Amino acid sequence: PNVLRAIAYYWRGQAAMHREDFTLARESFEAALGVGRVLGHGPAMAHPLLMLGRLAWAQRSYGEAFDRFAEGLDIHNENDDTYGIVQGLEGAAAVAVAQGRYERGVRLFGAAEAIRAPLALDLSPVEHGVRDQLLTTARDALGARYEGAWAAGSRMNLVLDSTRTHSTVILASLEQAVTRKLWCWVSPGMRAAGGTVATSLVIPTLQAPSAWETAGMHSMQIMDRR
Repeated sequence: PNVLRAIAYYWRGQAAMHREDFTLARESFEAALGVGRVLGHGPAMAHPLLMLGRLAWAQRSYGEAFDRFAEGLDIHNENDDTYGIVQGLEGAAAVAVAQGRYERGVRLFGAAEAIRAPLALDLSPVEHGVRDQLLTTARDALGARYEGAWAAGSRMNLVLDSTRTHSTVILASLEQAVTRKLWCWVSPGMRAAGGTVATSLVIPTLQAPSAWETAGMHSMQIMDRR
């Protein structure tokens, strides 16, 4: 196979999505992802992964959706694909809100917007509608805490990783992760030593993500530094 076949499958999936033929859409994105994996082609894996995440989210399969978004985020991070990172962040945010983790969802939406705004990466009308509905739900649930969560997310901006030539994104407040001893999904580039955590891609969760490890993810527990 070559990358053109992955592209063809991907756009067949997009066309099927617009026709609301979700069975064909899933088959197409899975086929595109399969070709991407055979080739080891980052974009040919990451873009179908994000679309599979959206499909899973729409079908309320939130565990699968998060796994897809997380893997796609890691690949987009490795490829320095800012637009892909934004899409993955917003996907993870949508999962959090759907699961009732409103503060986390708002933080992730805020982080995505902090990256998007300076680059004029606009949402489509449909995407605007979905995001606005999710943020309204979160605002109603959080009340006065909403603005603080959004502001915290906005501060999770692009941070230069001194070990690489491009920027990565911090998705979680490391201070909170440390004090609450949360399990975190981390990209392969993350390192922890001497109580410090290197700049990388971090998404906090409440449980050890054993399923991610079988999909090639990495997990660790950030322990209290005291």
